[in-house]
Amino acid sequence: MKIVVPVCNNSRFIEIQYATFRKYIKEDYKLIIFNDTKKFPDYSNFGDISIYRDIQETCKRLDISCIDVPNEEDRYRHMYNGSDRHGRTMNFIFSYMKENPDQYWIIDSDMFLFRDFDIYRYKDYDCAVVLQERPHFRYIWPNLFYFNMDRLRYTELINFKPQCPGFWFGGAGSGGRGERY
Repeated sequence: MKIVVPVCNNSRFIEIQYATFRKYIKEDYKLIIFNDTKKFPDYSNFGDISIYRDIQETCKRLDISCIDVPNEEDRYRHMYNGSDRHGRTMNFIFSYMKENPDQYWIIDSDMFLFRDFDIYRYKDYDCAVVLQERPHFRYIWPNLFYFNMDRLRYTELINFKPQCPGFWFGGAGSGGRGERY
């Protein structure tokens, strides 16, 4: 079982999550950080390029796997959209999951456990997701979900790019390919 955390701007959250995972998860797992921090000044790193290095060093100190998300193209985007960026990051992570089949829990970097959590509770399922809903649209919430990549079918249909036109930044536009109704 692997627990995946996409991170873009706060190494302190990695330390808090690491501590709560150790306390509240009794089963074996491997933690993987996907570092989406920019190596150039950006609103997402508050203009502070040292955050990238802080995340790398935190992962090294805690012996956590850390994979860089390619994001250099964001330097040249004029109409920047946080949901679009999140969707690209999630698609990069999903490609990794397809290439490295296993059971995966994805949890956002600012979510923390506060009681015991059985990560194998859904091991017999293909997936466990939280559905988000907007007018006439339903999609997978990309901040907490479980995928068993050995069992999950139709992976070619999963795409985390924003599916809801007009949703920007906090508008929850990124998520798994939605269903129109």
